[in-house]
Amino acid sequence: MTNDDLSPDERAAFASLPREELPPRDLEDLTVEALHQRGLLGGVARPARRGWRLSTGGLALAATAACAAVIGAFALGQDLGSRQTRTAMLAMHEQDASVQQAGAAYVAALSELAHQSDGLPRADERAAAMNNLYQVADQMVRLAPDDPLAARILQAFEQAETPPDGQHDDDQIIWF
Repeated sequence: MTNDDLSPDERAAFASLPREELPPRDLEDLTVEALHQRGLLGGVARPARRGWRLSTGGLALAATAACAAVIGAFALGQDLGSRQTRTAMLAMHEQDASVQQAGAAYVAALSELAHQSDGLPRADERAAAMNNLYQVADQMVRLAPDDPLAARILQAFEQAETPPDGQHDDDQIIWF
């Protein structure tokens, strides 16, 4: 059959038809299912899967589960964060206590030195005490660079222009 065999009404009907049209999305699934049911396609007939449908109740349950998961994750994160903070604070307090004990022992040793030497310590005892004071001030400046007291102690040592242990440069002992 060619265009010459058609009547004018048939030509008009063919001309009015759309030139392109997209098939439905599930055309392939429907065709395969129909062929399975008629026994024309090998294998066992299987029910067509036409998308995932979720009822209103199922949707509400899924939304509730998602909210519970988010809230649970938030609570877990808060708990873990507070545990880490608590551990860090305890460690800081322990370090503070050990620094406090060392400082108290230093002051007690100097007090004992003053009592034993009748107010005038020997030169080597004085040099050891000054060296310790210098080292403590130096560490304080490193820990807190804006601390004016520690900086002034170091400035006083620099202005004195003598090493904190009281010895000369050629026979100076390096303390570790």
